[in-house]
Amino acid sequence: MTLEVSGTPSGNVQVPPSKSVAHRMLICAALADKPCTIICRGINRDMEATAACLNALGANILYADGRFNVNPVGDIKKEALLDCGESGSTLRFLLPVAAALGADAVFTGHGRLPERPLSPLYEEMTAHGIHMSGNGHMPLTCQGTLPAGTYTIDGGVSSQFISGLLMALPITGKESTITITGKQESASYIGLTLNALKQFGIEVQATG
Repeated sequence: MTLEVSGTPSGNVQVPPSKSVAHRMLICAALADKPCTIICRGINRDMEATAACLNALGANILYADGRFNVNPVGDIKKEALLDCGESGSTLRFLLPVAAALGADAVFTGHGRLPERPLSPLYEEMTAHGIHMSGNGHMPLTCQGTLPAGTYTIDGGVSSQFISGLLMALPITGKESTITITGKQESASYIGLTLNALKQFGIEVQATG
């Protein structure tokens, strides 16, 4: 049997918001120097986890009517409990961010999140003076202040480690360098991070 359909399709299609973009925009907005609004016509648990963790660090983020209203981090909460839910992006992005803010943070998670690898970000942060509890164990404690400097990350594991450092290091107020070794995975996601940073006035120069 052959089914023929005639006529021209019409109507509206609602494109779901990008979770990857939302994470980055929320973090950049929470670290900005003035309040802003992010239009996001939909929300999920991973976005909620990132917003809740940023609130735990001292931001004030509310979601209503398809918008995130973001008041940036003011007084940094020194003993912050960050529940990342099941979001690997939330954990990997905010681990260096919390350290750059100097928050003594405790990260928790659910589901398979505690099984998600944190190497080589874990080793690179500890090499720069950050004290953390055992890699791969939750709750994960993070103490100290991440300094500016030169960081080396294997690009073949996860682009999220690179993105986390890209969003965290401008907090130091000094120039830093991230050297990526090996094959660079998910370069397009690093591009999303660079685009978000650019919208908030952060310049990153890529060489080599």
